[in-house]
Amino acid sequence: MGKVGYKHLLSLRPKSKEDQQNAISTLRRDVMLEQVEAETDGTSTTRAYIWSIFLHSRPKSSEEYIRYVRQGPSPLAEKIRNDVSRTLVTDTFFHTRVSQSSLSRVLNVYVWKKGTTYVQGMNVLAAPFLYVCKSESQSYYMFEKLLQHECPLYVVPNLDGVHRGLKLLDKCLELLDTKLYAYLISKGLPAKLYAFPSILTLSACTAPLSEVLKLWDFLFAYGVHLNVLCVIAQLLVIRDELISHPKPMKLLRKFPPLNAKDVIRLTVLLITKIPRDLFDLLVRHCWDPDVGVVIDRL
Repeated sequence: MGKVGYKHLLSLRPKSKEDQQNAISTLRRDVMLEQVEAETDGTSTTRAYIWSIFLHSRPKSSEEYIRYVRQGPSPLAEKIRNDVSRTLVTDTFFHTRVSQSSLSRVLNVYVWKKGTTYVQGMNVLAAPFLYVCKSESQSYYMFEKLLQHECPLYVVPNLDGVHRGLKLLDKCLELLDTKLYAYLISKGLPAKLYAFPSILTLSACTAPLSEVLKLWDFLFAYGVHLNVLCVIAQLLVIRDELISHPKPMKLLRKFPPLNAKDVIRLTVLLITKIPRDLFDLLVRHCWDPDVGVVIDRL
């Protein structure tokens, strides 16, 4: 079975809604079982198209985006500038391909257009889109779709969705690996102390970017809520080292290099072990404020 190819994507011209759903389901399966065709640095001629399908991000004219760009720096431009300078600083491929000016424009346009605040982590969430997409405006619209429809509670001022994702991580880890969970807790390490960046950025804070892009293929295909389990999978990869280390936080300050294939494989196995009611909370925590009270009581 070959990799997901451009011709396969172009064939997705379904006539009915049912055909469309079937085609998307097939594409989801292909992305999980295979890999999006890409160079070693993660660049791809098809990834942006695949992401736009999964995120339901229709092609748009760049005129609206340019109009907001012309408004210049937003009231939060200084905060944005400070974060942009710290974005994926160790990734040379990213900085060769994406300028700080482009990232700043995308974030300032979001503030202008949505009339909302800029919160921590938006810079890292926007960065992969600029790396993957062919145009800055396309990057913006997919970034906007992610924040507004997939994880809106991750970018509210109090980061409610992120904190609930961390609470769910603790609960899921306790269920999936009681020994590891108990050991981390005995060392004073709930998820909020070591997994905050990974939940906040959908694991984009963990190098290399080329592997993050593969993980995002999976998350966009099946739901960004699964990132909570992906972070647990990253813990399980180094489980023995964590349990044998007298100060496990030394290992958790910087997660090991991401291997998307291994993380996805483990995550798929973990999904089958999560009770339905807990999985429902996992699915909804990114966007449904009504589950907050339930999660806070866990």
